[in-house]
Amino acid sequence: MVSVYGICLWASTLAAILPGLALGSSLSKREASISDLVGFKGAILIANGKQTTCEAALIDSSAAFVAASCLQFKDGKVDSSTKYELVIKMGDNSAGSQVHSITTISVHPKYDPAQFINNLAVVQFDKGEKTGWKYNIGINPEEWDSHYFARRSLASVSEKRWNNILALDSKARPSDCAKYSKVFDSNSKDFLCNTGSTNSIYNKDCSLPYGTVYSMVKPSYVHIIALHSHSVVVDGNMCSSKQKLHYYTLLRNYAAWAAKEIGRSIGGFVKSSDFKMKANYTYSMKSNADKVDGVEVFAGDRFVKDPVDPSLVNPPKEPNPPKEPNPPKEPNKPTTTATNPTKTTDKTTATKPTSETNKETQPVSDLPSDDEDPESESKSDTAGTDNSQESNNKPKKSGMSTTTIVIIVVLLIAAIGGGVWFYMYRKKKKSAELQRQMEEANAENWDERDGDNEPQLPDNMRMTQDFNQRINLPPHTGNPNYASTYYDSRPTDDRFTRDFGREYGRSTYMQ
Repeated sequence: MVSVYGICLWASTLAAILPGLALGSSLSKREASISDLVGFKGAILIANGKQTTCEAALIDSSAAFVAASCLQFKDGKVDSSTKYELVIKMGDNSAGSQVHSITTISVHPKYDPAQFINNLAVVQFDKGEKTGWKYNIGINPEEWDSHYFARRSLASVSEKRWNNILALDSKARPSDCAKYSKVFDSNSKDFLCNTGSTNSIYNKDCSLPYGTVYSMVKPSYVHIIALHSHSVVVDGNMCSSKQKLHYYTLLRNYAAWAAKEIGRSIGGFVKSSDFKMKANYTYSMKSNADKVDGVEVFAGDRFVKDPVDPSLVNPPKEPNPPKEPNPPKEPNKPTTTATNPTKTTDKTTATKPTSETNKETQPVSDLPSDDEDPESESKSDTAGTDNSQESNNKPKKSGMSTTTIVIIVVLLIAAIGGGVWFYMYRKKKKSAELQRQMEEANAENWDERDGDNEPQLPDNMRMTQDFNQRINLPPHTGNPNYASTYYDSRPTDDRFTRDFGREYGRSTYMQ
């Protein structure tokens, strides 16, 4: 009986442990959430020491995409008198922020500042790190389960102190996107469109679009996919309450051109190994110069174009040396005409940041670099991204992992189950030992005589079994349902007894 109990308990313990280990493995790959953006590196373009509303889509540790409309042009070329820098936030640790001087700027050759098609430039900057890292661009829109729109801003440029990230989780496309933008109508596969916006940190009445967009691919893959290009306002401006639509340039079709400009491959992420994408080094959107009546188009740095509220900040008069604005004590709450954005902070610990590494993904496309034939439209490589570089993008994790917690809980349950089993085993063993002692005690009162077991009793005594419950006599053992075996010399008419006969199977009932 003890073995049966043991088998049952250990079977239940194993049944609890094995699924628990599997559960811990699955929890380590839990679904990504919008708060994971806190763990990603992000960057803001700095012009002459002042921050702009323009964010950068980081390619690796020394290159990034920016919107061409965020740059100053002179005689059709980028104005070399403007000093451009990038402030990079190294994951969820503001203290690790770095400032990099931009050394090379390559504007897309088909950029049109009137229509804002091909509104991209690739900037290269001083590495400033001994160990490089690389981010991957989301390549396949069919796999994107959601879009994460993000807005970053600095509370202080000199101190490299950041405001909280403002973010919006939305995949909805407003029905008016093509109505108010002929460029979007002609290039709908090259843009994302959304009505979501945030407040300017310098004027609460002015709206700002989000700066960058990330894709979320279930269960836990998050990658950069787009940069803000331009916005349209119906019968108003960016500081009015009129309807606004914001357009974001998808980076996927420009990765080959960017790889050619920087002279090395660019990482691209796809979940399905069957997906292939041709590298097009000369990709360009379709031109559409048709205007829409009553619609104004806005692009570039809004901090220098929109009015500034003096009560929020005193703008610097001289760019060199720059004077840092006095940021508001608390970041302004974002407003949006679509869905309220989520505010994610550096202290977010409810979910772990999803790393940009792809060690757990099978397909990662690396687009060719300049050493390959630009005219050939060969399919992109499907070799894995350099994991040694990608490992540097992992946000630091704090606390015990979910797997560790699950294993500890399972071990506690197993220990409790083992304790219960041991208690029942000891109790059963003790009961068996007591039964054995009683049998040995009874056996001492019998001997072998004429082949039969007979009690060795005086002539005036017999072995009886007392049925106390029948006549309500006080029980001998404290249990009225327990019939005890004992020797008694009282007359049999005082009790209801069962007489043990000398032959097996024969009994005499007496009263």
